[in-house]
Amino acid sequence: MPEQETPYERFAPDFEAFVESTIKESNTAGIAILMLHQDRTWAQGFGFADVDKKILVTPQTLFFAGSTTKSFTSAMAAALVESSEHSGVDWNTPLADLIAEDFVLDQNSPEGRYATDHVTLEDALSHRTGMPRHDLIWMNGDVSDREIVRSLRHVPIARDLRAKWEYCNNMYTAVAHSISKTLATPFKVLLKEYIFEPLGMKYTTYDLSDAQDLASKDSKIELAQGYLWDSQSKQHTLVGWEAMPAANGAGGIISNVLDYGIWLRHLLKPTNLNAALSEKAVNAMSTPRMLLEADKSMPYVGPQAYGLGLFSQVYRGREILQHSGAIFGYMASMLIVPPTKAEVQSGNTNGGWAIVIMQNSYSLASQIIAWNLLDTLLETPGPERFDMATVARIGQAKMEEEMQPANVLQRLFGKTDLTSDAQRVLEPQSYAGMYEHTAYHGVEVSTTPPPIAGDIGVDDATKLYLSPSGPSMSCAFWASLHHVSGNWWWAHRRFGRPSSWITDGALKVQFVVNSDGLVEGMNFQAEPSMPNEELAFFKKLE
Repeated sequence: MPEQETPYERFAPDFEAFVESTIKESNTAGIAILMLHQDRTWAQGFGFADVDKKILVTPQTLFFAGSTTKSFTSAMAAALVESSEHSGVDWNTPLADLIAEDFVLDQNSPEGRYATDHVTLEDALSHRTGMPRHDLIWMNGDVSDREIVRSLRHVPIARDLRAKWEYCNNMYTAVAHSISKTLATPFKVLLKEYIFEPLGMKYTTYDLSDAQDLASKDSKIELAQGYLWDSQSKQHTLVGWEAMPAANGAGGIISNVLDYGIWLRHLLKPTNLNAALSEKAVNAMSTPRMLLEADKSMPYVGPQAYGLGLFSQVYRGREILQHSGAIFGYMASMLIVPPTKAEVQSGNTNGGWAIVIMQNSYSLASQIIAWNLLDTLLETPGPERFDMATVARIGQAKMEEEMQPANVLQRLFGKTDLTSDAQRVLEPQSYAGMYEHTAYHGVEVSTTPPPIAGDIGVDDATKLYLSPSGPSMSCAFWASLHHVSGNWWWAHRRFGRPSSWITDGALKVQFVVNSDGLVEGMNFQAEPSMPNEELAFFKKLE
C-alpha cells in the first residue's frame, strides 16, 4: 500500500526562483507543487498557508481541491457499474432509473421532459446533458445532495440532450446521490472505503470537520486558509472556512499534494485494488466522450474533449489528461501525461509524468507553473514553449476591461450613454426586502452594503445591494446594483469582499412593479449561460 511518507526531492533552484516570482506577481498567498516521473517524486511548498500567522506551505499542507473531486466521483461511478450486486447498472443507465423520485428536470419544456427519462450516468459525468451550471442552487444555502438534485426541476434546461458540452456541477451531485442511494452508504464513506484507504491517502477527506481533526492531531499537517487579493488595500483578505459549501460530488475533497500524488500515480498505472481503482475504471474515465469548443488561447492540437471527470487534449504529440478546481479562494490543478502507446507496448509503463498544484488564492499561478513544468518535461525548445504567463496577463486585462461600467452596459443592454433614459420608477428603499426562488433560495436587496462588503460597496452611484439571505448561506457572494433605466439595473457580483477578475461578473436585474406601484419581485440573471439571457423570477416576500 502506498504511504504518505514516500521520500520526495526538492525542485531545482532555478525552478524555485520561477515559482517565487510567479506567486509574487500573481499575488498568490501560498502554493504546493508535486511532480511524478517513474519512481521519483518532487514536492515543495511556497508562501503561506496562513498569512497572519506566517505559517508556511509544505507538501503536507491541506487545501480544498474543488472540481478535481470529479475524477473521484467518476471512479466511484465505475465501481457501481462494475458491481456484481447491481449487474443491471451500466454507463447507459438513466439516472431516473436510480433516483426516480429525485431526478426530474424542467417539465415545462420538451427538452427537459426528454432529458428526465434519458440522461445517463455517462451523460451526467461527461457534461452533455444540456443543463447549464445553475450554481446558485448549491452556492446559496446549506443544502444536501438530494435537495440539490430535486431543485433541478425548478430551473430551465439550456439545450437538447447530447447537443453540446455544457459544464454542470449539479449533475455530478446527481451521480453522487445516485451512487450513495443505490449502495445505501453515505458518499464520503464510499470514497474512504473504495479509494482513500486502499490507496493509503490518509490525509484526504470529504468533510471539513474531518480535515480540521486531522490537522489538530498531527503537527505536520496544516489546513490552509483561503484568501482573495484586495487590489485596493494590497492585502490578502480571509475567506473563512464557514464560507465553504458542503461536499456534493462535484467538489468537496480536501487533501494535500502528497496524497494527490498517490491518486495521480494510480491514474498513470492503475493499482487494480478494487472496481473503483481498476484499469477498466481508469480507461473509462480517460476515454473522450464529448468534444469541446476549442480554446484558441491554448496550444492544444486537434480536438479537445472531456471524458469522465477528466479533460483530454493533445500537446506536442502527447496526450494530456487534466482537471482544475476552484472554490472560494482555493484552486487546484492536476495534469497527467500518460505513457505513449509505444512505451506501453514495449513494457515501459513508467514513461509518463504527473503534476499536481494546490494554492490558497485565486490566480492563474498554478496554470503558469504547470505549463512551465510540462514544457520542461517534454524538452520543448525555448522559443516554442507555451507562455501561459502572457496568456494570463492578457486574460486579466480583457476581463477587467469587460467589467468597466460602459462596457457592461454595452454588453448587457446595447448602450453606453444613459443620459436620455428613464429614471428609476421607485425610490431605492421601495425595492429593499427579501426575495425567494424555489431552486436558488433567498436573497436580500438592501440600501446598505452587506457586512462582507465592508466599505468597498459604498459609493455615490450605488443605491442597492444584493446578498444571500438567512444564516444557512454557504457562499460569501454579494452584488452592488447599478441603475440603468426604469426598473432595469445591472449587478456587479463578487465572491468575497474584494473584486477578482477571475470570479466577478455583470448580471441583468429587472424589478417587477405592479399597477399599484408595489414591487412584486425581481427578474435576475441567475444563470448567465442561458440562451437569450433568460432571467429567473424571485418573488418578493411580504
